[in-house]
Amino acid sequence: METQPSLTRNRNFVLIMTGETLSNSAMWVGVLANLQFLQETVQSDFFKSLVLVTGPILGILVSPKAGVLIDRYAKKTVIMWSSLVQLMSAGLQVAAMYFHSLPLMVFGLLVLNAANSFYLPTLNSVIPLLVPKQELVRANAVFTNVVTVTRIAATGIAGILLTLLPLYEMYLLAVLLFAIMFGIRYLLVFHEKKRDVKQGNGNKLSFFEVFSLLRTIPALILLMVSGTLVFLFLGGFNLLILKFSEMQQDAALKGILYTVEGISILIGGTLTKRLFSGGDLLRRNVLLLSGVALALFFMHFAASRWFVISGFALFGLILGMWLPTNGAIPQIIVPEAIRGRYFAFQGMWNRAIFQFALVLTGTLLDLIGLSMHMLVLASVMLFGFLALYTIAQVRNIRVTAPVETDKQLGASA
Repeated sequence: METQPSLTRNRNFVLIMTGETLSNSAMWVGVLANLQFLQETVQSDFFKSLVLVTGPILGILVSPKAGVLIDRYAKKTVIMWSSLVQLMSAGLQVAAMYFHSLPLMVFGLLVLNAANSFYLPTLNSVIPLLVPKQELVRANAVFTNVVTVTRIAATGIAGILLTLLPLYEMYLLAVLLFAIMFGIRYLLVFHEKKRDVKQGNGNKLSFFEVFSLLRTIPALILLMVSGTLVFLFLGGFNLLILKFSEMQQDAALKGILYTVEGISILIGGTLTKRLFSGGDLLRRNVLLLSGVALALFFMHFAASRWFVISGFALFGLILGMWLPTNGAIPQIIVPEAIRGRYFAFQGMWNRAIFQFALVLTGTLLDLIGLSMHMLVLASVMLFGFLALYTIAQVRNIRVTAPVETDKQLGASA
């Protein structure tokens, strides 16, 4: 059996992470440019929200077909085509900014979200082909940290560039980053099982096979519920930060909370390899929900600057450990033949919960206020943790993390 290189020497993994850095940088440059463009051209906040929500909704609708195509065709092919469409979307945004056309901007957003509906599940399906199973938790931790660092750096730099460059030049920069990303992803070389792409009834793939998979592997259901609970908070994340800043009448608090949360995610990611090497990944993933509940309870004291900052710091730390396990568990237990459809379904579900949580957060903030909202959310999180942990214990549902043996360590050195 061919021995795969260690993560630090894995050429394909380095290429994937480099491409992600460029892709996320281009995305955040585009996000800030879009927000600035909307602020200049659209007066209604409601209409702005409609524009921003169209992309994720299309992503939800496209996901089932994307999952089938990912499992039907070579993943390198799907990666390259989706990367090309990402590049095309940036080109549409350049045209939208240059001609000051809102319809072109919306169309560009739709194209980008459609491309991401193919690319992101493919990426999750490819990582297990590039990385040894015993390195998957660490690989997902590195991925989480790369995304976090890129978000912090790109938003800061893009914010400065907005004051110096016209909007269409901002998107020219995004086009350049996407073009370099496309070239880097082209260099990927990996092997996967050959598949028959004929459309005969005997081998036609169905997206609904995902539901049979969930019934067969109950750990995936527990993982989906765990993710749903976390996304109930993440969906309203930006709205809540604005509300905390408004309640404490401190505009600088927004930047402090984003920074504290981002730095804490990085710390959590670095701790993941040490804390999650071996043992039951599923129980540890569920156990982290208790930390999220505690963080949200701290935020319940919304008038206290230090309680709120502490809550966001704790949440970031927990999230930095939760995200890698949430990514690694299905990569370990989902068969290769159906990974594309599973990750497409997971992405579709997460987008739907994210949008639902955004609306729910806004509604509850109006009805019961910020402090009570955080208390309710903390209670739901705590109850969810207790229920999931009890089910895992009673039914003995486990996902054991693969551990490197001395022989494997020596072979990969």
